[in-house]
Amino acid sequence: MTRAPKTDKKTCSCGKLQSLLAGVKTDEIEKGTWAFIASPLRAIADLVYLRKNISWQKDKMAFLLDSMRIELEDLEEISFEEFDDLLASFRSRRTKAYLQGLKKELRK
Repeated sequence: MTRAPKTDKKTCSCGKLQSLLAGVKTDEIEKGTWAFIASPLRAIADLVYLRKNISWQKDKMAFLLDSMRIELEDLEEISFEEFDDLLASFRSRRTKAYLQGLKKELRK
């Protein structure tokens, strides 16, 4: 748990911080104490980014369905509303390709 940046509690005017926090919301869990909560899509993006051996070309949805044991029905409920902002926040081509492949697969 950490303290949120001094903003209006839900948004930040700092462009770099907004990019860093794409797909992340802040919730006050008690007075003056905030938690950063990743959206499901952001959590997947972070996981793919950290696991350098994962790629859409090689793993596709098997990584999420088999390795992570996420149900297809749960993946189909993922919101892509903030997709463009999230995609822009990553420089990793591998992570971007995974997210784009996932969106295309789930939006068939």
